[in-house]
Amino acid sequence: MEGKLDQILLLGWGHENWTGSQHRLAAMSNYDKVKAAKKMVLESDDFARVHTRPEWCTAFNELIQRLHCEREFRNSLVHSEYLFHFVELGHPPMKSDRRRNGRVVEFDNTDFSNDLQEKFMLRLGKLSMDVNFTHVQLVADYKAAC
Repeated sequence: MEGKLDQILLLGWGHENWTGSQHRLAAMSNYDKVKAAKKMVLESDDFARVHTRPEWCTAFNELIQRLHCEREFRNSLVHSEYLFHFVELGHPPMKSDRRRNGRVVEFDNTDFSNDLQEKFMLRLGKLSMDVNFTHVQLVADYKAAC
């Protein structure tokens, strides 16, 4: 998905600036890329044709929100601890995400079952397809007449 975000940004920045754009992308976080793609698509005259379809813009904003949620979920996966103590007894691994909320420490413990993993993968697959479809639509709309 991040590769598709990169392609959207490269499209908007122009292919004539490819080398400089690659350096720019390399310095950006996922959060920055999502934010930049949203701003570019919704504000740039290069994508003026999408601005004529308010329902598309609404769906695009929802996609941006889903990307932010997925980034937060990915970060929780990376920064969690996984406990395998009860796997031998037939239980799934436990994902333990410790978060500090001011002076209070909160724990989000989740059984990382096969069903839960499958739901994650289905959600990720749908999001990935939606980002791809969005990229294809933006290629068609880039600098197109309204």
